[in-house]
Amino acid sequence: MKPGYADACNNLGYRWAERGENLEQARAMLEKAVRLKPKNVAFLDSLG
Repeated sequence: MKPGYADACNNLGYRWAERGENLEQARAMLEKAVRLKPKNVAFLDSLG
């Protein structure tokens, strides 16, 4: 897996969720980011 992949998942998922777009995909991206880096509090916050 490429470095920064979890960050990209979080960023995209957060932007979609914030705009109310692609909500199912946004949640999936955020969940993937948390699975990849479960101790990253920013990712947990985005998912919350």
